[in-house]
Amino acid sequence: MQVLDYSAGYPPPAILFIRGYAVIRYIGFPDRLKCITGTEYAAMVAAGVPVALVYENTLTEWRGGHSAGQAGATRARAHATAIGFPRDRPIYMAIDQDVVTDAEYTTMVDYLRGAAGPLGGTALTGVYGEADVIDRARNDGVATWWWQTKAWSRGRLTVAHLTQNIGELLVGGVACDVNDANALDWGQHPAPAPITPTHRTTLAKENDMQLPPGVEMSVCLVPPGPGHQLVINVGWEPITISKIAFVGATLPTDVHWTGANFGPIQIDPDRPLILDLDSYPGTVSVEIDYTAESTNNLAVAGFMAKG
Repeated sequence: MQVLDYSAGYPPPAILFIRGYAVIRYIGFPDRLKCITGTEYAAMVAAGVPVALVYENTLTEWRGGHSAGQAGATRARAHATAIGFPRDRPIYMAIDQDVVTDAEYTTMVDYLRGAAGPLGGTALTGVYGEADVIDRARNDGVATWWWQTKAWSRGRLTVAHLTQNIGELLVGGVACDVNDANALDWGQHPAPAPITPTHRTTLAKENDMQLPPGVEMSVCLVPPGPGHQLVINVGWEPITISKIAFVGATLPTDVHWTGANFGPIQIDPDRPLILDLDSYPGTVSVEIDYTAESTNNLAVAGFMAKG
């Protein structure tokens, strides 16, 4: 799915729906053109266009650290609630500059820590920024939702729910940034329904195996041992991974992709899934729940020695 963000107008929801777009809208300042209104939000919901929210005041507000994050998030959540956006959905906080120095990263982390309380905790805190910002926020545990911009990322992609591309697209006469949704759940309302496999095909094998096509499938793989990575590649069309469970692991066995609450993820032909088994010591088997609807696709899961 492609997700549009914009600040200079209001593309008609009917056009967005027909073209299959979702949107991320600014929040926090009801009197600003860039921010979503209650009328626009209601029209999006009625038209069936998924909506997520991002807060940005000025480009440099994040440099105010903890207190700025707290104040901004309070403003964002209040506006979101006023237009009817659910309180159990996240809001992204924008770090819309190139972050370079250690001091800047410390300030950025403090800003997100300040935002977490008003937003409802880190589980409802998102961050928008370059690849290094996403990685630092993830590693420091101050955000659970990640939206990477390719700007300032110097050609590097990281794990993120959303990836913002370079360039704009005109939709309904409004210039829009175009984002790729890398996960089924990227913070939008309405949230996608969870995927629960109803058809299980358990195949135990130590080497690479082709994933059988089907809706709501499950497979089981037996790893060769420590020092390996689980790798899932697809050939021509995406597949949807709803859960990866590391059976027998000493860490929690029901995890989603990275071990954080990442939710269902789409695996694309140019973006394989790679997981380090050493992060889950004691693993005796790996169960993968997925949907691969196309019979013409080639999806392969297996283990690769680290090196």
